[in-house]
Amino acid sequence: MRIIAGAFKGRRLASPRKATIRPTLDRVKEAYFRIVHTQVQGANFLDLCSGSGNIGLEALSRGAQQVAFVDQNRQSIRLIKTNLQKCGLTSQDQRIQLFPADVKRSLTAFSRSQVQFHLIYFDPPYTSDLYLECLTQIAETTVLTKRGIICIEHNQSGFPQHIGSLRLTKEKKYGDTNLSFYQMEV
Repeated sequence: MRIIAGAFKGRRLASPRKATIRPTLDRVKEAYFRIVHTQVQGANFLDLCSGSGNIGLEALSRGAQQVAFVDQNRQSIRLIKTNLQKCGLTSQDQRIQLFPADVKRSLTAFSRSQVQFHLIYFDPPYTSDLYLECLTQIAETTVLTKRGIICIEHNQSGFPQHIGSLRLTKEKKYGDTNLSFYQMEV
């Protein structure tokens, strides 16, 4: 894994040692950032189920104003901290928020604090039941800005066209990996 573009371009990131963390492949990451490239600069970015922090660090490298990393796995949190260091950063940096917490509780906390994100990248374990629960929770709150985009990485097809106020706007397939993009209906 490496940072593809921006301020940290070329930095090699630490990979997980156990199969419990599945990093996003560079070609999928590159495709995602090619799609959202105009929205990253200055964005408040949420890397939900962060794993290695690969996606959030790429967003920061490309000019995101702030990145929140959320993961409840202790190994993931350690890996994110290691990868922050590889980019010359720490979790104390003003642009970084590190939440070692449950995804649903984090979304509730963001909603209560009225924190909003322009871009959300959501990559839970492929076998997880979090997909629809969390998307419904996001749709019922103001965690995603009105023009914001949430991208879900998954390995199955057939995600619904609508989840509450979220509308599926784009789907892309890269080998066994699917990216589904949702936006709030306006």
